[in-house]
Amino acid sequence: MSSLLRKLLGRAQSLLPERIRWTILNRCEALLLRGVSKLRTIRPVVLPDLQSWRIVGKMPKAIFLREFEPVVRKLGCPPTTHILAFQVALPFDVRVQRGTAYTARVGSNAACTVTIHRAIVKQRSPLFAMFEKTNDEPEWEVGQAVAELVGYVSGGDPDLIKEGFSSDALSAMFDLMLGALNTYLAGYLFATRDIRADIVGIRTLHPVALYRLWEVASWDTETGGLMLLSATGMFPASLEPINDRDTRRLLHGAQLYETKANPFVAAELHLIRAEGVERDGDHRRCVIEANTGIEVFLSALYRALASEDGVADSDIENRLDGGRNFLSVVTREFHPRLGGRWDLALHGTPIGDWHKRVYLMRCRAVHGGHHPKYEEAVAALDAAINLRSWIVQRVAARKKKYPKTAAFFVGPSYEASTYKINNLSPDADGGAE
Repeated sequence: MSSLLRKLLGRAQSLLPERIRWTILNRCEALLLRGVSKLRTIRPVVLPDLQSWRIVGKMPKAIFLREFEPVVRKLGCPPTTHILAFQVALPFDVRVQRGTAYTARVGSNAACTVTIHRAIVKQRSPLFAMFEKTNDEPEWEVGQAVAELVGYVSGGDPDLIKEGFSSDALSAMFDLMLGALNTYLAGYLFATRDIRADIVGIRTLHPVALYRLWEVASWDTETGGLMLLSATGMFPASLEPINDRDTRRLLHGAQLYETKANPFVAAELHLIRAEGVERDGDHRRCVIEANTGIEVFLSALYRALASEDGVADSDIENRLDGGRNFLSVVTREFHPRLGGRWDLALHGTPIGDWHKRVYLMRCRAVHGGHHPKYEEAVAALDAAINLRSWIVQRVAARKKKYPKTAAFFVGPSYEASTYKINNLSPDADGGAE
């Protein structure tokens, strides 16, 4: 690029408002971090008419047809019929050059362009929200990054174009586009090692996003609105605190966790975290937490059952060998005690589905760098919870042989899928509902 053209481009950028939805867009024809040989030169787009851009407030159709539609087609997507744009605030600054864009394929027939806009905003601590605002209230300027996620959708995609883009379809598309945003942020982390930034989940974003939807055929006709991503930070002011009984359970649960009086509490917390991060869109951590929860659960279960069989603590730990014998323990130690099918290769069984969808997926994520998709994370979480529930049923069926182990789960109002902390509960009924 000539020095004169660089000066003109810089001048064009300086004329644009800081908070405009679409600024100078760049073009990237290859997926980021797939190898240096596959990266392409990022070419800036020079706006021919700044005034009209300001009025429209979104990407001009000519720019889309010339700069982005060819990239979308090159990624193997069918012709774009709808464009869906989200704008969401990130919890940190991203020090990218204005308008640096990244385009990638998401889902089966869609693509997404990610652009980061930066601004300086004034912020005050939520600690002062309970006090009356005064002139000397501490306030400071912070860098604020806003992510622009623009999805190119084909009308032939039945999973997205249904019921006029229902709330479920919008949510599904946002989940896909969030993956593209995290790929963009991964590239930023790789390039800058800026530890103030991170991969994001839904609960780490600002709870409200803006969205706009329009058809390519009728470019100037659009719909839009607000999309609530998470209840975090958006709790109703009238929300009541938990009741006295749940307060006792809270304090008792903290004591159980600290003293390890019930060894299965720690495992359950991992499964709760897995469900939470799955809703956040952090699919990799969901798989890891789900598998960790099951491994902790099965290790605690073996210790409890073997102890009731009279096996010495030292022999139990030698058998587990710090987790190195974990799969051997699973396949050999539980069937004689609990019955059931424990062959890891038997797909369609609780243990086989866990091994395939959770354990092996976790190995791919941790050792192979695989980033699980939404469907893989949901399948892993379902398989983990299903295995846990099936095992609790097996323990309940053997509660006469293993009464101490069953007491960790089974109470007067026993249900197979629910933990019952019998004889350890602070409630008079002896079991948690």
